[in-house]
This record gives sequence, structure tokens and C-alpha cells, in this order.
Amino acid sequence: MSSTTSAKTIFFVMFLLNMVSQTIFDNGPQYTSGEFHQFFSHNGIRHTRTAPYHPATNGLTERFVQTFNKAISVGRRDGRTSKHKLATFFLHYRTTPHLLTGHPRSVLFNDPSSKTDLALLKPDIIRVQDGQEVQKSAYDHHTQENFEINDSLMVRIHWDNHQYWEPRIITETISQVSFVVKLEDDTSHHCHMDQLCKMFSSSGDSSNDTPDQ
Repeated sequence: MSSTTSAKTIFFVMFLLNMVSQTIFDNGPQYTSGEFHQFFSHNGIRHTRTAPYHPATNGLTERFVQTFNKAISVGRRDGRTSKHKLATFFLHYRTTPHLLTGHPRSVLFNDPSSKTDLALLKPDIIRVQDGQEVQKSAYDHHTQENFEINDSLMVRIHWDNHQYWEPRIITETISQVSFVVKLEDDTSHHCHMDQLCKMFSSSGDSSNDTPDQ
């Protein structure tokens, strides 16, 4: 889908149903255009992009795909048609109260108080985001490394259908799992923490040993 077609489709859906508070897209050119940036900025929409070559960054989408596939696979054993299984799944999915918000998705999606310029004065996305951060911190407490600005580390680079590791330095922290590193040609590169690895030698000092592929 072209950049113009993608923008018109998404804008139409939001105007028809309701404005969202945040969107998460990959780095496709149709989602990084100036038209997208201007629309999201004007309507107070937080536009988040996933790290290149790392679709798992969009954890909410990945989790929904898992939930959907599991529900459909279970439904195959009872002889129902695909349309029936799909309708049943979305009925339960949209009417089940969400853990963080306490409201069914159908209520949140069809909120009668449509988001306008005035509604931007009272954003409520912060409470949900804080709850997500608490859950994530509890889950990742013993599994994640801590990266900070000016840390020297190895970065997995993708180029021409190949990948290799290069020593780089973190210049910006976007979130707990997303960072910006400075490349050899002085350009910036958006990375997920799974694409980063600290450099240590056997004595504990930094080294340029390449991590396992």
C-alpha cells in the first residue's frame, strides 16, 4: 500500500470511529511520511516506530496474534465455520474487561466522548502506560541488561541481507528497550536492546569480541 493510500485509509478510520492515543508501526516509508507526522502531532497521537528488523518490539501486536491463533486453533475441533469462529472470538475479546483499564475494549473503542482538541487537555494514556511499565519491569527485572547513554557496546547491523556486529556508543535512550546508537559514518541507528550486547573481556574490561551470531 502506498504512502498516500495508507494515510488516507488510517485517517478515514480514525475520523469515522474515534481518535486513538497511540499508534505503533514499523519503519515502512508509508508510515514515516510528513503527512503522518503532521496528522499525529495535530491530534495529540503518540506515534511509535519499532526497531528495524525487530518486529517483536511491537509486543502488543505480537501478543494479539498469539491469542488469535490460539483461539482459532481451538475452534477448529468443534466443526464451526471460519466466520462463526471469528465472530465468536471478537465477541469475547471485545467484551472482556482489560486488565489495566478495567473496561472492555468495545467500551474504550466506542467511547462516546470522542477525542478532540479540547480532550487533549486531559490525556489519560499516562495511567495505562504506567501500568504497562510496572508489569514489564516486574517481568524483565532479572532478564534484561541495563544500557545507558555513552555505553560502549556491540550493535547488530543488517545490510544487504547479511548481519554483522560492530562496536558503537549509545547516544539516546528512547524507552527501556529502545535506543539510538551512533554509527561509523556519524549517522544514528534505532535499535532494540536485543540487537545490543555489552563488550566484556575475561578480565572484565571492554573488548571488541564479536558476540555469537
